[in-house]
Formats: sequence, C-alpha cells, structure tokens
Amino acid sequence: MSSITEQFSAATKSQLEAQFKIFNTFASTAVESAEKVIALNISTTKASVEKSSAAAKKLLGAKDPREFFSLSAAEPASFDNLLAYGRELYSIASGVQNELIQSAQSTIKQVSDLAAAPVTALKAGVKAAAPAPAAAAP
Repeated sequence: MSSITEQFSAATKSQLEAQFKIFNTFASTAVESAEKVIALNISTTKASVEKSSAAAKKLLGAKDPREFFSLSAAEPASFDNLLAYGRELYSIASGVQNELIQSAQSTIKQVSDLAAAPVTALKAGVKAAAPAPAAAAP
C-alpha cells in the first residue's frame, strides 16, 4: 500500500516541479520581453530627439521668414520611423508568443506523461495482485 502512496507522492512532486518550471519560464520570458521593449522605446526616443533637434537647428538658422517656411515645408511628415517601431514591437511580441507556446506545450506533455505513469503502475500492480481465477469444477 505504501508503494502506491509513494508513487502518487512522487507524481505530485513531479507535477509541482513542472508547474514551477513553466511559471519560471513565463516570468523570465516576460522580463526579457520587457527589457526588449524598453530598449526599443529608448532607441526610438533617442532617434526622435536627434531628428527634432536637427530640424530645430535648421529652422533656427533661417535668415528670413520665407526660408523658414520653405525649410518647414521641406521636412515632410515621415511615418517610416513609426512603421519601423511598429514592426519591431510586433516582432518582439510574436517572438514572446512563440516561446511561451512552445514552453507550455512541452510542459503540458511532461505533466501528462507524469500523470499517466502512476496510473499505469497502479494498473500493473492490480493485475499482478489479482488472484488467478479458480478452475471450474467438472
């Protein structure tokens, strides 16, 4: 009887370890993705400030209003930086999603294998302990 109890105890311990592993993976993935997003935001902000500073220097260097307005009209509103930011953010999000899905799938497979092991052992133990059927009397 203690053999069955020990098997279920070991299975429970294994399942808890697997759950801890997946939570640890989720947490580390979340931290890594947050680091990537923060780095992206910092680089985007830096590039935006540099571009704005360069544009302001050009505008402040204008000698008359006509030159000022021609310089401001020459700088079209560019959405390239915004699109590049969106693509990079999407790339980070999809990478994190793929990593989490793969981790969850492998952990679910591990847990299901661990859960099936004691049941299989229990079935084998019950079959071995079952008495042989008595021969029918003639």
